[in-house]
Formats: sequence, C-alpha cells, structure tokens
Amino acid sequence: MIEIKDVSKSFDGNKVLDNISCQIDDGTILGIVGSNGAGKSTLLRIMCGVYDIKEGKIKYDGKNLENKLNYAPDILFLSDDMYYESGETIHSMAKRYRLYYKNFSNKKYEKLLSLFNLDKKKRIGKLSKGMKKQALLSIALACDAKYLLLDETLDGLDPLMRINAKKLIFEETVKRNMITVIASHSLKELEDMCDSLSMLHKGKIILHGNVDDFKSQFVKIRCAFDGQVVEEDFEDIDIQSFECSGRIYTIIAKGDAEKIKDEVDKLSPILLEVLPITVEEIFIIRLKRLGYGNQLEWGIEE
Repeated sequence: MIEIKDVSKSFDGNKVLDNISCQIDDGTILGIVGSNGAGKSTLLRIMCGVYDIKEGKIKYDGKNLENKLNYAPDILFLSDDMYYESGETIHSMAKRYRLYYKNFSNKKYEKLLSLFNLDKKKRIGKLSKGMKKQALLSIALACDAKYLLLDETLDGLDPLMRINAKKLIFEETVKRNMITVIASHSLKELEDMCDSLSMLHKGKIILHGNVDDFKSQFVKIRCAFDGQVVEEDFEDIDIQSFECSGRIYTIIAKGDAEKIKDEVDKLSPILLEVLPITVEEIFIIRLKRLGYGNQLEWGIEE
C-alpha cells in the first residue's frame, strides 16, 4: 500500500503540488489525469524519490520513503522522456536495469520483445516514438518491481500496440498484486484499465476514487419535448450540465437515476432515455465548475 499524506512541492516559489493526500491499495491501477501543468509528472517523481519530499510524507507499506535505499529497487519510474545513452541499444539498456533490479526476468523480457516485434540489437535513438515506448515498457515489466510508476507510457502507441500494452499492465498488476500508477492526459486511455482515478488541477486533487463509484453518482439523460424547456424547469434536479440541440436536451445530473427520471417525466417528455456516462464527462464538468472553461487538454479524439 502507498500512503501519500499532505505532500506539497514548489519550484522557485511556484507551488506545483498543494497538500496532496491519497491512498493506493495493493493490486490497484491508479490513473492520474489533469490539465497541463497540474503536477502529474512532479507527483510521480516525488513518489520514486527523484525529487525530495520537503513537505508531507509518502509511505510504502507503512515505511517512510525518506530512506530511499530501502525502497528504490522496488520502485520503477518510467518517464515520458526516458534518458538513454548515445548509441545505446535496447539490450544494453536492459542489462543496466538487470544489475539494479534483482528480480529481472530474462524470460519475460524476451517474451515481451517478441510480442512487440522488437529487435534487441536496435539502437534506441533510431526507434520511432511508439517503438521506444514499447521497448521501455518491455524492460520495465521484466524488472518485476512491486511499484510501477508510468508517465504517458501509452502515448505514441498505435491502436493495436496500445491494447496489448494495457492488457500487459493489467495482467501484471493483478498477477503480482503490485501497484501501478499511470499518468496521462487522456481519460479515454485510462478509464477501461484503471480501478481508481485521481484528477489533479493546479496542484490539487479535486477528485479521487473508484471509477465505478464516480459513474454511479451521476445520470445522463437525453430527452425531447413538444415545446421549449429551460434549465430552471428542472428545479428539483441537481443539474451538472444542460445542453440543447434543437428539441433534444442532454442533461447530466447528480443523484439517484430513478428519482431524476421521475422528475423529468413530470414535464411530459416525448422522448426519455438514460445514456451511459463516461468519467471524462464527469471530470470536464468538474473542471468547468472550477472555472477552467473550455481550455481542456484531455487529448479528446474528434
């Protein structure tokens, strides 16, 4: 289990993380999402010990991260801009990781390279962005670290390789009861693979919890009426989002689904249906209510 308690971080007087607290249980995949500059990468770097903890505490299985030597071989951080030496090949990098991570599995390493169709003799600098990500993920998973911290690891992968990567991360997390924390701009990438999500905005966690719990709190309804209605007509509904396109209204509300449907029914709709809601929609609503407007950086596909 990882416990993050009251962690803050500043650079040159600019507070990047502001009193971050959350708990991550074993066997969990936690997705961290947020707007640009929200502090996602900074949090991961603090969690692996790259940045010192000046304010707050991070505990791994009840022990403080302050003594990094005790935990470093159990924590693997895969940066979005991973360093590699000039002329370094996939295999030479794997050899360096093998020296540090004593549980490194050669069998798993070879299997993963085969799955991604990678030649271990290839120079990393000559690989495409997607192939670099595949190579680094192969090495990272082969290390068998207990805590895996991934920063934009799925970015740059083609659709098929993205599916394979997500499946591998999920299977490894479950099989070894490890903890995986993955930061991304794209909620669509994380929603179907993560147990829990944390949303950062301006250095603060504004939402944290189980994916299914998020969805169960909100209801998305599409309805139509003979005449025009306005948001104020639904005074007994806790409306979070109200959109109109012609005679079709799309409402996202917070509360019990049946009670919300009953309230809409009072206005005699000619169409009423409940639609599935995504966590992306919930987070966008939350950001707008915080004044973030429409300047969203979620990587939403058109």
